Amino acid sequence: PRNIDAPDESDVRSVRRWVKRALRPTAIDLFCGAGGLSLGLRDAGFTVLAGADFDPFSVETHTANVGGVGYQGDLSDPTEFISKLRHWGIHTVDLVAGGVPCQPFSRAGRSKIRSLVLAGARSSDDPRTRLWRSFVRVVDVLRPKAVLLENVPDLAVWDDGAVL
Repeated sequence: PRNIDAPDESDVRSVRRWVKRALRPTAIDLFCGAGGLSLGLRDAGFTVLAGADFDPFSVETHTANVGGVGYQGDLSDPTEFISKLRHWGIHTVDLVAGGVPCQPFSRAGRSKIRSLVLAGARSSDDPRTRLWRSFVRVVDVLRPKAVLLENVPDLAVWDDGAVL
């Protein structure tokens, strides 16, 4: 990440590679899944320092494909994740990116949830509808230069537009 070992100053190519890596913008990916967004960020020139997701297999895959550090945990309260970032030496980044789970916001997802509620198979309360607040909290703490929140169009009108 930002703590890149110093280059061998006697080797000009080593210094050039070190400078190129050190000057790349940094990002973290929340709700990273297997890392599709992170791979795009990496291809665009970012160094993805960390990925976070609830699913352990997603975090393992993300770390293997993208690098950086992986955090597996519940992001409904991002306090522990923020603490881990600080422990890893990540106090700020250029970009906070991610896509909160879209199922409760998409038309297809809401239809499925509604049918499960009517069948008595689940509660109508879906805690995933509040995860965008965790995303905003991480942004508030890290104060990145830019934010990328990817999701379905209906997220913009959720809760009378509260997300925007």
